[in-house]
Amino acid sequence: MKVLGLGLALNFLVIAANSGYMPGPLEKLIRAGMLHQAEMLRTRGHFSNQTALTSETRLPFLADIFVIPSYLPFRNVFSLGDVFIGMGAFILVLRAMQERR
Repeated sequence: MKVLGLGLALNFLVIAANSGYMPGPLEKLIRAGMLHQAEMLRTRGHFSNQTALTSETRLPFLADIFVIPSYLPFRNVFSLGDVFIGMGAFILVLRAMQERR
């Protein structure tokens, strides 16, 4: 639960620091094949809960800076917080499946 909570806290921190939006670089969205989202961010500045990553972005290292390319299944962009959330959920399920002694 601590690892999962850390991931949630990291995502909350970057979103709170950026006026309620998760920043992401346009080039990473394009690389993930998320062309519609990239275009909306380019033209509007915001799309859904995302905003374009710029030089004014606070805590950019916590933004959606990692990418699953479009040629792989489940293409997407994700953050360090998302990595910790995934690891925490995996550990939680793994421990729940272990036999109790």
